[in-house]
Amino acid sequence: MVYVAHPYNNNPENKKRVEHLIIKLQAKYPTMTFISPINTFGFLYDILSYEQGMDKCLTLLRACDTIILAEAWEDSVGCGMEHAHARMYGKMITYEREWI
Repeated sequence: MVYVAHPYNNNPENKKRVEHLIIKLQAKYPTMTFISPINTFGFLYDILSYEQGMDKCLTLLRACDTIILAEAWEDSVGCGMEHAHARMYGKMITYEREWI
């Protein structure tokens, strides 16, 4: 399973961008499973605290083998946390430009 880290900030445009990215990835790599925490937990954005939401994201990341850091990930606090977590748990760290 491949975790797709993408900036969100409860922005519907970011949700559309990650969905479009996963559609492209799925078409290019049909045997792989791509998971977006935005699509998995985004509906909880206003219900959970930031820390609770990130905890869920990081739990999901630990279940994956690889992380893809999408464009502009460096500008996102959450993506930075996901990157650090992936390093700490020895996940394969890749970047969107390597896949598309």
